[in-house]
Amino acid sequence: MRSLWLLCVAGLAFGDGNKEVARGYFQAGVALYDQGKYEEALNEFQRAQALSHNAELYFNMAACEEHMDHYQAAALLLKQYLLERPEAPDKENVKARVTALEQRDERLHRPDGTAPVVVEKPVEKPLPPPPPPKKKIGGFVALGVTAALGLTAIALGSYTAVHHGELKDGCGATVMGCSQSDIDGLKGAAIGTDVMIGLTAAAAVATVVVFVLEHRKPKEMRVGFAF
Repeated sequence: MRSLWLLCVAGLAFGDGNKEVARGYFQAGVALYDQGKYEEALNEFQRAQALSHNAELYFNMAACEEHMDHYQAAALLLKQYLLERPEAPDKENVKARVTALEQRDERLHRPDGTAPVVVEKPVEKPLPPPPPPKKKIGGFVALGVTAALGLTAIALGSYTAVHHGELKDGCGATVMGCSQSDIDGLKGAAIGTDVMIGLTAAAAVATVVVFVLEHRKPKEMRVGFAF
């Protein structure tokens, strides 16, 4: 690989100014690179390049950045190499390498790339329990009233029948031989019986209606827009 080859030859191209110091930084960088200490090696190569101004060292720095998954930084270093060496014989290869590094960086930071982004689902709050159904007691109340009226009507009817029999036995073949008060009492009992029977019938009808209304399902409400 080009970057590893440069680690061996870049030391031959240092300038005269700080040659020995720069070479020392370069050799320290090579040793750290071989140990896998890429961040420390990068620092040494940067020091060597600052003293020597050797564009070839951008390859060494780019190799360190790439090992640390800093693809965009590696691409920028190779672009700097092309700026300083526009007529470099390996210019097309370096451009291809820059493109590959930028694509790897894009995939790294895109949701559909090699580093998937985990999207947390919002926590759904549990719905409150439905209110307990209301007890439908109207029908039972109406049924109780109907039963009470019916029992009263039966009691009055029974009293009227018994009293009528007693009057017949005491007053002769018909009740006309009885006193006016006895006759009025019998008529009142008969009228009361008729009234109670009528009320019982009306209560029975009302009871049926209440039961039907209480057990009928409500219709769904449809909301629309008026234009």
